[in-house]
Amino acid sequence: MIRPREPALLGALLLAASFLILETALSAGYFPVQADETTLAWAAKQVSLGRVPYADFFTIIPPLTLYGVGTFFKAAGASLGALRLLTLAWILLIALAQYGLLLRSAVPPRWAFLGALSFPSAFFPFWPLPSHHWFALGFGLLALFLCREGDVSRRRAVAAGALCGLSGLCLQTDGALFSALLSMRLLTSGAPGRDRRRGLLALSGALRWAWFDLVEWPARFYKQPGGFNDVNPFEFMERTVRTAVPDVWTPSSAAPLLTLAVAMAFPLLALVWPALAPEWRQGVLTSRWAYSSAALALTFALFLKGRPDWTHLVFLSPILLLFAAAAVDWKEERLRPLLLKAWLCAVLAVGLLRWPLAWVSAPPNALDVWAVDGMLKKYSVPALVDALPGVREGNLPVLYLARDGSTLYFYWAPVAPPMDWVLPPSARYNSPWEYEVLAAFAREHRVRYIVLRREEAASFREEPSPVATLLAEEYRFLSDTPYGVVLERNGHGPSPP
Repeated sequence: MIRPREPALLGALLLAASFLILETALSAGYFPVQADETTLAWAAKQVSLGRVPYADFFTIIPPLTLYGVGTFFKAAGASLGALRLLTLAWILLIALAQYGLLLRSAVPPRWAFLGALSFPSAFFPFWPLPSHHWFALGFGLLALFLCREGDVSRRRAVAAGALCGLSGLCLQTDGALFSALLSMRLLTSGAPGRDRRRGLLALSGALRWAWFDLVEWPARFYKQPGGFNDVNPFEFMERTVRTAVPDVWTPSSAAPLLTLAVAMAFPLLALVWPALAPEWRQGVLTSRWAYSSAALALTFALFLKGRPDWTHLVFLSPILLLFAAAAVDWKEERLRPLLLKAWLCAVLAVGLLRWPLAWVSAPPNALDVWAVDGMLKKYSVPALVDALPGVREGNLPVLYLARDGSTLYFYWAPVAPPMDWVLPPSARYNSPWEYEVLAAFAREHRVRYIVLRREEAASFREEPSPVATLLAEEYRFLSDTPYGVVLERNGHGPSPP
């Protein structure tokens, strides 16, 4: 029997438990700064300062994420701590949306609570990265929440379509996924397809560059054969099993094992889940079955088509649970609810074991989320700047060719570079156009120091590219620092011995 106030009380408990876990997961002591995080923060900071993305600087992050975080930075200040707090609030929104969707699918409130808690407690904290994935996921789940099964009005369909568009403006593929899921829901609900609305976003004179950065560039360069992002899903699974380690309490070791385990559930559910229902055995196929199975199959196909890694799987995990639970009649069936309960208990057992152990060694401290900026400013960025003679005194720009150059640029960028994520040509990530822009930037601003990530220094200097030509003709070796190989522009200072 469901008590009248039980769903509301469980919703409040969901927020409290999720906050306690998330503020620990996003703390500076638990999760170190990653390149993706500083890339997003750096680009949003440029927007907050008035620069136009796709025209004034290169990024493949869609506009809503940039302008949303950029607007937040204008109010809260540009800091990684602020970005982590914004991410925390957004994950709470995702948990509430998931809870509401599970309740709407007639899942008992206590199991809906546990299902919604699985994302903030078990999945997300293994890789708690501030990312445009999460913003896209929040808008997409809200779009699905607006579309009640069997009762999708014209107004709801238009609003849900707009939310799908917002999801796509945070991340293209995820917006496409939710648009497809919404379309299937509309088809099974009898709502006319003409109720779907699309918007066109034009940002002054940047529209042509937006098309290049968001559509043309990823299509031509993002997944080149043998490149940085060209991940074969089946080789990935095999490598996951071969390299996984027994220690399941750290993000780097636990993520591959959980990725493999959860990814295997997608095809299993899509193929077997409907056949476990009593109605299937009676030979009756309902629209709910068809919708849930198609959604699971589409979600798994997107996972294989993209990068089958932990971040992408975490994004898809609420959808996996949602459509698995929505296809179940919790009052009439026995087998499938039992399987879902067992799966949820196994997932949440990870959190029950993980977080008490983490809190014993490091008690929860919400203020620790802000400490990430102080740690970087104290131990990372100033040390790199001070290792280069005259940079601090002369307020000189520095060009850092690495995957995580945005950390330096976020805190130290007298002249903002045109991009913040650079890999050598052999990684097949950057286009020739980008190396030309970087070389032109170094010449135009007479950049005195270029720092090369140590493990990639030889690649940048030896593999043919406009950057390699620039380094050979205009720069010379200066020193080797903990942050990489430092090259100095010819004509500055004495020659090294």
